[in-house]
Amino acid sequence: MARADNSSFLAQANARRHQAALSAAHHAIQELQRQGQAVNFSTVAQSAGVSRGWLYRQDQIRDLISRQQALKPPAARHAIQELQRQGQAVNFSTVAQSAGVSRGWLYRQDQIRDLISRQQALKPPAARRATAQRATADSLRQRLDAARAENTRLRAENRTLRDQIARHLGLQRTQHGEHTPAEQR
Repeated sequence: MARADNSSFLAQANARRHQAALSAAHHAIQELQRQGQAVNFSTVAQSAGVSRGWLYRQDQIRDLISRQQALKPPAARHAIQELQRQGQAVNFSTVAQSAGVSRGWLYRQDQIRDLISRQQALKPPAARRATAQRATADSLRQRLDAARAENTRLRAENRTLRDQIARHLGLQRTQHGEHTPAEQR
């Protein structure tokens, strides 16, 4: 008996899988952009469920990711300028979050790393913390009062629980003491 020729069906199935992977990669790029996350071969591969090697072999996808990566340095510089303009801290975490890039990428870019380091050196460590983040004496006093009240409440609760345990153990002892050894058999 001759075998049926499945090659056309296999080719069609392969074409459908390839098209589905392309669609997933395009969708992953759009989602990563929308969420402000880094668009690179690793993040797209993970999000789309394909291998990085497959992405590199797809000319259209490779060019799209490369164009996104070319936008990173201007985005990082713009983020630094915006953070300065708003009076916010300029450090690797804030720039990465604002520019939608990874901190690792920032550290690997010599010019941008130097720019961030210079900005950090301009401000002494005490001045780096935003005034809004500093706790006032009143807020610290309120927190201390709340902690003291909680300690008082917990001490009273502990006393009550100890008393309950003592009563319960006392009852158990009296119940065991009422029975004679002959009755316990």
